[in-house]
Order: sequence, then C-alpha cells, then structure tokens
Amino acid sequence: MTISYQSMGMVVQETTMNDRIVGLILKQTDYKDASAIVTVLTQQYGKIALVANGIRKPKSKNAGRLIPYTKAEFCFDYREDRTIFTLQSVSTISTFKNMHMDLGCSMCAAVMSEVCDAFVMQGAAVESKEMYFYLEKAFQYLENHGNVYTILALFLVSVMAQYGITPDVDECVVCSSKYVSAISSREGGFLCANCAQNMKIQTTDIASLKRFRLLVKGGLKQYSLIAEQTQAKKEDIQILVDMIFQHTGIKIRSFALFERLFFD
Repeated sequence: MTISYQSMGMVVQETTMNDRIVGLILKQTDYKDASAIVTVLTQQYGKIALVANGIRKPKSKNAGRLIPYTKAEFCFDYREDRTIFTLQSVSTISTFKNMHMDLGCSMCAAVMSEVCDAFVMQGAAVESKEMYFYLEKAFQYLENHGNVYTILALFLVSVMAQYGITPDVDECVVCSSKYVSAISSREGGFLCANCAQNMKIQTTDIASLKRFRLLVKGGLKQYSLIAEQTQAKKEDIQILVDMIFQHTGIKIRSFALFERLFFD
C-alpha cells in the first residue's frame, strides 16, 4: 500500500506493507484507557511493539489471543522506519497449554521472555533469529514437561554465548591454571584455589564444577543429551543470572519471584 502526503507543494509517497508474521509474545503493557502495547519477538523484523486497540474491553475478541508466552500470527502494516505498529488482527498458533498450567513452567517462561526483551533491541532482526529459536525451543521443552531448572540454565547459557559473555569453564579466569576449585560471577568463570582464596570466594565441590561446565558447554541445543546426564540446580541458575547482571547491568526482575517461589 502506498500513502501519499502533500507538503510544500510536493507529493511525497510512503510505501507500507500489509504483512502477516509469526511471533512469540514477550509481554503486554496497558496503554491508554482500554488498549495495550504487545511486545513480540519475530524472526523477520526482530522485536516489535504492536498497539492492540480496545483489547482490555470486556467484549474484545482479541484479548484471549494476546496472552504473553504464546505463539501467534499477526497482521499489521509494516514500515521500515518504525518499530511500533497498529495491530489489525491476530490468530493463535500455539498457547503452550501445559506450560501455562504449571506455575513453575509459566514463571520460567516469564524469566526467559524478560531476558529476550532486555537483550534484543527493537528492529534488530539479525540477532533476533537465534533468540527466537532459543525461546521457542525452550517453550516446547517446557510444554513437554522438561526439567525447568535445566531448561532455564541452558537457555541463559545460550543467550550469554550469543552476546559474548559465556562463562570461562576451561581454566582459572585469573591465572589460567587448569586446576579449578570455584566459580566467580564477577570474574566470569572458574577460579583456582589460590585465586579463590585471595578473593575470599568459597570453593565448590567437584561434582558441581563438572555439572556447571557441562551446562555451559552444551547449551539449549543439547538439552536432550544433557538431561540424560544431569539436571541443573538452583545454584547454577543463580550464578548465571548474577553473571548477566555483573557483565551487562541487566537485572532480571521476574527472576526474584521465580527464586522466591521455587528455590528452597
């Protein structure tokens, strides 16, 4: 569709494209009296914001189709110079019903969606393709009753790898010693006993070090293989979340509730 504007005696044409895309809903934010802004992660256009007019009205037909952590097809007029658009229609592709019915899984989905929202800039299509893959794959694993801790840990590891903040689990990050004894969020990986002592960081047992290394080396693409060998624990997730904060400044707010509800 081409829209023409007349300005100072000149006609300026602007091309828009009535497009249908598939995306994962990251969040919904109230907007004006009865509307909402829906943040969607797509493969084609990256992260976009859609204004859903009137969906908070009692009789809105789209209200049930715009639930966060679901997959849907959206119709809107796309323009390259914008990252916020008016939603025309939406149809649900997958509700991930089992995931939503389990509180632990749904809270895990909330954490992962917030991570995607925090890391992906609006309109950054290139980096969104991998993020989309990881988020959808994680939702599918949760839908099929996978281990919540392991899925979340591997998802975080995969995101960190994409953005160049992978934990160093091959040697001491300070002195390069191969004899490691601890994990440091601030330093970004393993420490040897001497470096850990100097930094007043408590040493970690061998089993935990091996488990953490396996998670970091595997990533979400290796979930099935890793799940046969081990399961992530709360301390693994806490370390990864803290590393993200230490090295990016991103604070995952939904993780605090997840931690409070599901960590002993």
